[in-house]
Amino acid sequence: MTVIDESLTARGFTPAHSVPLVYGMQRQILGITIHWWGVYGQTHSGVNNFFVNGPGSTSCHFVASGVPYPRINCLVSPLDAAWHAGNARGNATTIGIECRPEATEADYKVVAELVRWIRDNYGANLPLYPHRYWQATQCPGNYDLAKIDRMAEALKAKPNPVPVPPLKPKPPVAKDDMKLTHERMVHPVKLTLDKGKSTRLYIPGVAGKRAAVTWNLAVEGLAYYDCDVFIQGEGLFDGQSIVVQGFVVTKGNAVGSGYFPQEIHGSADGKFHGTFRLKTPLLSTARLEVAVTPTAPDVVVTNFGADVFAFHA
Repeated sequence: MTVIDESLTARGFTPAHSVPLVYGMQRQILGITIHWWGVYGQTHSGVNNFFVNGPGSTSCHFVASGVPYPRINCLVSPLDAAWHAGNARGNATTIGIECRPEATEADYKVVAELVRWIRDNYGANLPLYPHRYWQATQCPGNYDLAKIDRMAEALKAKPNPVPVPPLKPKPPVAKDDMKLTHERMVHPVKLTLDKGKSTRLYIPGVAGKRAAVTWNLAVEGLAYYDCDVFIQGEGLFDGQSIVVQGFVVTKGNAVGSGYFPQEIHGSADGKFHGTFRLKTPLLSTARLEVAVTPTAPDVVVTNFGADVFAFHA
C-alpha cells in the first residue's frame, strides 16, 4: 500500500473530545465521505498547502492522488472530526478523503487502497458516501463510488505482511484559536416576487431614508459559514415553485456559491415554507446573500430568516 504521510496537519478541525459540544453528538466513524478538490490541474501539494496554511475554515482527513505518483497525506486523525462534509452529522461520523478530480485509474487505485486501509482499521463495512449526500454540491464530480468500493473489496483478500496501526490523534495546531458563534435572524416582511425574476431577499427600510437593505448572512466577516435559511409565504400553488440560490458578493460582483439551486414547492392552499442550506468560507470583505426566483406570478414572501453558525478566529 502507498505509505501514509502524517507529517502535515490541517489548520482547522475539531478534536474528538470537543465533537459533542460542537456537533451535538459523539465522534463515531460510521462511514467514509468521498470528495474531489474541484478544479482540474491543481496539485496534490497545493491542496495540502491550502488545508495546512490556508484560512483554516475547511479540512479533510486524507488527501489522495495517483498522479504523477501515488501519494496519501493524513492531515487530520480519523479519531478527530475534519471540517469536510458541510453537515454536522457528516463531520461527526465520517472520514473525509479529498481526491484528484481528474479521476484517472492511478487515482482510483490509491483511493481504493486508502479505503481498504480505513476499513481494516476502523470498520470493515464502512459505507462510502459522496459529498453531495451531505449537502447540495457537485462534489465528488466524476468519481464512481461503486467502482472504488469494488476495487477496495478486491484488495481485502490480499494479505498485509506488516500491519499498519491506526493513526494517533493530532494535536491542534493552535489551541482554542477557533470560535463558533451562532445568530438567529427572523424578518417578518411582505415581499412580492416577479415571475421568472431573481430577487435578493432584503429587509425593508424606512421610507424616504432607506428603501431596503440587502440581507447579508456574513455576520462575522472572515469565517466559515453554515447557514440554515427558512422562507415562507403565500401565492405558490401545487405544481409551482421558487428557486433559491446563495451568492457570494465580493467587490460588487456576485458569483454562485458553488451549490445547486434548491427549490421550495407550493401547496393546495398556496401557502409555502421551506429551507435552503448554504455552507462556504468567506473573506472579511465578502457578503453572503440569498436570491429567490418564482415560477408563478404574485408570490409573496411573508417571513424569512436563518440560523447562522460561523467558525472564526
